[in-house]
Amino acid sequence: CFFGCVYVCVCVWLCVCVVVCVCGCVCVWLCVCVVVCVCQVLQQEKHVLQRRLEVCELSSQQREAELTSDLSSLLAELDRHHSRGQGQKREENTQLTELANHNQRLVEELAEAVSVEHSLRVELRSLREEMDDSSLSKTISSTQLDNTQAEVHTHTPPSPLLFSSPLLSPLLPLSSPLLSSHPSPLLFSSPSPLSSPLLSSPLLSSLSPPLSSPLLFSLSPLLSSPLLSFPLLSSHPSLLSSSEQGVEGEAG
Repeated sequence: CFFGCVYVCVCVWLCVCVVVCVCGCVCVWLCVCVVVCVCQVLQQEKHVLQRRLEVCELSSQQREAELTSDLSSLLAELDRHHSRGQGQKREENTQLTELANHNQRLVEELAEAVSVEHSLRVELRSLREEMDDSSLSKTISSTQLDNTQAEVHTHTPPSPLLFSSPLLSPLLPLSSPLLSSHPSPLLFSSPSPLSSPLLSSPLLSSLSPPLSSPLLFSLSPLLSSPLLSFPLLSSHPSLLSSSEQGVEGEAG
């Protein structure tokens, strides 16, 4: 019995050992298979990741090259813009300087024009004043002349002795109001015409228009007589010469 029990125990122990060994081998094999599968999966993933990394590197290199080219072009364009801006700034500064100089010249010309305008206005005012004074003096002179002529024609009518010459007979009709007027006793009553108060008065010195009539210019012999040699005709030799030429024409 004892040996039989020992034999059974040994057999059981051997069976258990065999089973344990078999199970251990199976477990080890399973573990090895799992490890191999995991390694293969990891390797595949590694290859995929490497390919992705390579693709990313290539794309990043291309992008870097593109960015570098873009950056260089941007830098070149920025340099061009900077140089162009500096050139435009210089041109603007030059134009501003020219405009400032032109404005300064315009201001100087405007000041000069204002001064010239002021001087011209002053001169125009003075000329207007002189013209007003001259027109006033002419008006006064014409008024005095009219008054003097009216006074002379009113108070001192011409004497018939002056127009009794045959030279005046064809020029003045006998029915003229000058001949029909009353003879003046003051014109030829004095033996000397220079001592006559009428001829020496300042009234006759202002009678240049009446005495410059063509009727008197054609009477050179009569006007050159001592009776009519008053200062007005003697002070105008041109009048006497024209009257002499008229008389010579009539004689011819």
